[in-house]
Amino acid sequence: MTQSCPLVGSYGAKDRMLPGAAARLEATLTDGNVPHDEEYPDVGHSFMNDWGTPAPLRVVERVTGFHYSEPESEDAWRRILASFAIHLS
Repeated sequence: MTQSCPLVGSYGAKDRMLPGAAARLEATLTDGNVPHDEEYPDVGHSFMNDWGTPAPLRVVERVTGFHYSEPESEDAWRRILASFAIHLS
């Protein structure tokens, strides 16, 4: 891991599909001194996906933990693009 490239991983801490994945990845990357992002504590899986779900079905998204969250999504995109600007320029 010590020779791994920097990583931008946008994980929701409330992700029911990959429980604990962000924490395990965080520990591994930190141990390997790999530059990386942090997880988002208040969102779940697919928080960056704005599917344009009809209003009546948004309840299903929230219950299953698959809903879009604009503040976290915008921050994640900002971090992704900033990382690209730093590491790919």
